[in-house]
Amino acid sequence: GEDRAVRLWSGDASTRLDEWPVEHRATGLDFSADGETLAISTIDRTLLWNLRSREETCEFPPHGDGLQFVRLRPDGRSLATGGLGYEVKLWSLDSGAPVHTFAG
Repeated sequence: GEDRAVRLWSGDASTRLDEWPVEHRATGLDFSADGETLAISTIDRTLLWNLRSREETCEFPPHGDGLQFVRLRPDGRSLATGGLGYEVKLWSLDSGAPVHTFAG
């Protein structure tokens, strides 16, 4: 949000379950299939958080003109980020390196 935090609420929005700090407004969120990781994209980076330990586990740099979305692959081995400049990058979660760039 504008107050530099991402919050997880209960299904009826009556209880705040958790909160993660971000430096800029979040532009995208995705949970891993196993429910152990939260991916958060902001305009200038993508962060991975371990939901059990509440620790940031990885940070991916921006690309293009800023980030708009993040999606984790169901097998937990990679993620995709999309930018304002019509560019999608596929990242390895093992190495943290870009695997492929799709330009639009």
